[in-house]
Amino acid sequence: MRRALFAATTTAFVLLACSNKPSGGVDAAAIVQPPPTQTAAPTGTCLPCSANAPTTWIFTRQFADATCKKPIAHAAFDACADFNVPAQINVSFGDTLGPRRAGQSAQVNKTEDVAPNAGVYRINSDNQCVPADTAALKLVPAGCAGKKVCRNDAGDLVCDGCRTLSTGCPAYEQALARVVFEDKGAGGGGGGGGGNAERLRQCCNALKAQAKQMGNPPEFGAAIQTCDSMVAALGPNGNAPELGAIKNMLAGKTVPAICAGF
Repeated sequence: MRRALFAATTTAFVLLACSNKPSGGVDAAAIVQPPPTQTAAPTGTCLPCSANAPTTWIFTRQFADATCKKPIAHAAFDACADFNVPAQINVSFGDTLGPRRAGQSAQVNKTEDVAPNAGVYRINSDNQCVPADTAALKLVPAGCAGKKVCRNDAGDLVCDGCRTLSTGCPAYEQALARVVFEDKGAGGGGGGGGGNAERLRQCCNALKAQAKQMGNPPEFGAAIQTCDSMVAALGPNGNAPELGAIKNMLAGKTVPAICAGF
């Protein structure tokens, strides 16, 4: 009897407690509160932006003039690199240039920058000098020496007036640079260059000296006259043509070493 009374009392107490909960309520002990989310405040600073200038430039049969005598080398400047081109650059030859062969490298002299809107020419498969299509290239703008290339609000490549990204940092951009170079060791441009022109003059003088030692034979006289005519046609910075005509005149004769290799 006592046990039945105790059980009934306990059941009534439990029912009373449950009936006092709010409708649809959840036991507070079962709720796990997540820690408050903390949003990192923006620092207001940008990561350091610096990169080295390219160490290798590439020649791919492109030239700065319509006769394809002024060879162009190009290189990509990283988005955080200052645009500076030294007086001497290392060029990797992707194509033949004079005595240089594809795959060779050489230290050459930079002679001028190529403006982004300047006409560029190339030698096609028929060995003709024709305009090159470079419209799609992202080129370093003019007047960017010592600056980084970036995009402005209009999306154009510039060196001043950079657009600001959502991070608050400048919109720096990678860009391609082009320069004209002179390869004195190989003679420079498409057919030779200033170095070969000087070698041609030396060849003419050597022919004259050798002819004098041999009593001025007539075949040397004709060769010397042809050589001098070539020098006169070159001008101070012209390109030396092949000496096939002179070699034919002197077939079977020993020519000065300076005349070899043209």
